[in-house]
Amino acid sequence: MSSSDLGKAIPEPVGPDRNPTFGTRGPESDREALLCKLACVQHSQPCSSCSCTTTTPYRTRPSPVITPEDITNQKLHVHVSGPRMPRITNTQDPMAITNIQEMSLEGQQEGTEGQPYTVKVMSPGDLDSFATALARLIDLVKRKINQFERKNRHPTWDDWGSNRVSPEFESKADQIKRILLPSIPGQLDRLCDMLSDPIYLQKLEAPQLQDGMKVLEELRSTVDQMSSSITAFWTPAHCRFFPNHERLVERSRGYRCERVQSKLTDVFFNLNALLLRYFDLLPLPEYKTITMDQAKLEYGELVGYMYLTEECGDHLIQWLDMSELWTIGEHWEEMADELAGLLEELVEFPSLHKDILTKPLHEFVPILKLSRLFFNKISEFTSDRSHPMSEMNTDQLLNLIQLTVSIPAKLTTFYDEIECKHQPLQIIDLTKVSELAKLFHAPLNLLTNYLSDQAANPNSPQDFHAKFIQWYTDWQYLFSLAVRRFHIAYRDAYSIFLTAN
Repeated sequence: MSSSDLGKAIPEPVGPDRNPTFGTRGPESDREALLCKLACVQHSQPCSSCSCTTTTPYRTRPSPVITPEDITNQKLHVHVSGPRMPRITNTQDPMAITNIQEMSLEGQQEGTEGQPYTVKVMSPGDLDSFATALARLIDLVKRKINQFERKNRHPTWDDWGSNRVSPEFESKADQIKRILLPSIPGQLDRLCDMLSDPIYLQKLEAPQLQDGMKVLEELRSTVDQMSSSITAFWTPAHCRFFPNHERLVERSRGYRCERVQSKLTDVFFNLNALLLRYFDLLPLPEYKTITMDQAKLEYGELVGYMYLTEECGDHLIQWLDMSELWTIGEHWEEMADELAGLLEELVEFPSLHKDILTKPLHEFVPILKLSRLFFNKISEFTSDRSHPMSEMNTDQLLNLIQLTVSIPAKLTTFYDEIECKHQPLQIIDLTKVSELAKLFHAPLNLLTNYLSDQAANPNSPQDFHAKFIQWYTDWQYLFSLAVRRFHIAYRDAYSIFLTAN
């Protein structure tokens, strides 16, 4: 199964740093062409992906053009439908919009039946200004995602090279928790309310659009302030020696800082997806006709996006009040959820693609199930204080996080590279399967060594630690067995396509 095949399996769940590309399209579709045109207005020059000739100056520093990846690279598990927009009746100059080209779209209902959705736009100029402001905000959020997502972050939380946590981190995080994140739900509610009249009353008046412009400016200010705070989280490190106790404090702050940045990036991902769906529902004349029922359905989906975005922010507000022990356990729960989403994709893939070799895929299922079980197991200690891991000190917990944090991404990469076509796209190297077998060796060694040391304590309850040691021993045996079965299935399926190794 190649990466290009995998992207088309199912929509992607909410979660950190899982951003597949579902293929690419040019700007020929309605929404992308219009976003491209608006972006060109901002940049005062044609973009590289279209033949726009707009040169109206908007700002001097160019920023990336909004691309089709904005639509597909998103974190919300909500289906994004194609660009199908309402007809528009312009009460000031009907002939300016209701022309031959648009009238011909009435028959293009894309298989839907019912009354066409029409909107009376009282102030087309205000609508144009609103659409341009929305495109600017989408552009800003996308750039902030690119700046702050994991692959582009300044340091990792255990990097003592060029950066360290700023003394301002706690105050900036508190400002985000108390002021910035709580302001977003009200702003999104007002934006969604602005579309209720077009959806249910088929009209859009100038005061609504003008209030919408104010909301977009407030949202832009919130995004700017949050971005400035994230940038202020880190400061250049000066070469200095940290005593052990200071190093542990700095390491713990670095981990917490990295997690806050990760979760704020998730907020931006969800906000980006919401704004793109919002753009779909604007009554712009460049778009196709949809029915009244379809408009209401898509408006309901937009409200769902809004709730998911608000929940993401609420989760971070709660997270910032939690203990260090709880936040570490929550990180492992997040890794388990990420693998659960990957498992769902794997299970559904064969039903969506009939002409493939399914045996290797079926044998990869136990590997993902056992991996998810491992992360569920090590996250249990946050709810069970009798769990021996609850006695680990901060340094040991951070060591275990460091050894496990890359495992979901490595499993995802391996899964993306599994061949499933009868004629594989590349020569198959089974040494990568051997590397898969070693994926959990380091964290298992840390866990079993810790448990053995605890069991050697004469004051520890008899057999208390032994049952946990036995659980991890049994798990390691089952995982090795699952990898071996996958290795055999993969080798047998593609025996004539293997490398010399």
